[in-house]
Parts: sequence; C-alpha cells; structure tokens
Amino acid sequence: MVQVRVGRAEDLPWLLHECALAAWEHISQREQVGAHFPVVAQRVETVVRAALAQPGGTVLVAEAAGRPVGSILYHMQPNPLTGQTEGLVLHLRVDPAWRRQGVGRILLRAAEQHLRQAGARGVGVVVGLHATDALRFATALGYWPERILMARPLI
Repeated sequence: MVQVRVGRAEDLPWLLHECALAAWEHISQREQVGAHFPVVAQRVETVVRAALAQPGGTVLVAEAAGRPVGSILYHMQPNPLTGQTEGLVLHLRVDPAWRRQGVGRILLRAAEQHLRQAGARGVGVVVGLHATDALRFATALGYWPERILMARPLI
C-alpha cells in the first residue's frame, strides 16, 4: 500500500538524486550534446533548492513498506500574464519498479489538492515533448499543452 507524506529534511539527498535521474531521463536530444550527468545533477540541485524556497515549495514522497518509491516537487507562482496564483510541478518521478501502479497519479492528485487548498487557480506540469510516456500520463490526468518552447542548436 502506498502512502503519501510531506518531504522531510532527511529526504533531501534522496530527493536530489531522484530529481537528477528524472532530469537525465527527460533531457532532450538537443540538450544531450555535451551534457554530463554530474553537471546536470549539480544544476538540478540548484533548481530544487530554489523551488523549495519559493512560496508553497513542497515535496511529497510516496512510500511503500516505509521505503520511498516516488516523489513530486512543486511550488506556487503568479501566472506571468494574469498574475493569478498557480502551481507548477517541476519534478515527478516514480521508481521504475513501481511505475504503472498508480503512484504517479496519487502523487499528482495529492499535489493538486494541496495547491487548491492553498489558493492556486490552476497547475502546470513541465513535460518535454520527447517524453512520450510523461505526455500520455499528463494527458490522461486532464492536462493539455498551453505553450511550447521552440528550440534549435546554434553550434
């Protein structure tokens, strides 16, 4: 049985590793050129610490038999166009052995409920277009694309 709890300080080393793995799994083909996992992990740590310092910066951890099997990181921010408060999910990862068992859905729904209670009017999830499993997951939970970042290499 999976239970969700708020992250604790002692989760941080594990969380940073999970976030780095998730980033590495979802790095785009363009971003892969010249990328190295230790550098990505270091940059991810900076992003995670900054997100946790934001209003509503929260980590939820899914546990099974007292062992973490998934995590989600999100914070609240004003929409850049409307100024309305919304949530932004920066990280969601489930241990490969626990995927397709509802853990990601449980984590995302728990985050949505927390954000709703905190006054967020909506929530966004950052998903790379090349991450087809993540796109299917988000779509199945009622998310749709609002903006697309168009990119190309310059060198």
